[in-house]
Amino acid sequence: MNMNTRLFHDLREYGDSAIEDMQLLAEEFGVDLSDFEFVKYFPPEFEGRNKLETFLISWIPFANRVIRNRRSYAPLTLGMIERSMRAGRWTEQIP
Repeated sequence: MNMNTRLFHDLREYGDSAIEDMQLLAEEFGVDLSDFEFVKYFPPEFEGRNKLETFLISWIPFANRVIRNRRSYAPLTLGMIERSMRAGRWTEQIP
């Protein structure tokens, strides 16, 4: 891992675990996340636009990856988290 490691794309973090990590960032490190847009960076825990997708995501692990990967999410890196911790607020700023 390095500062370019992406939470969703590289570490496969999304849904409830991503929410918990962002809450930890706010609660333990005092980062103001009022400007943070969760859906820009992470898919929800259970994603599906229709009943078939919802079924496939729930029961077939391979389908889960295919459906999630076809949607694009902005990268959220460890470097972005570190900069936000230093600033005390969410920042997407790239040095």
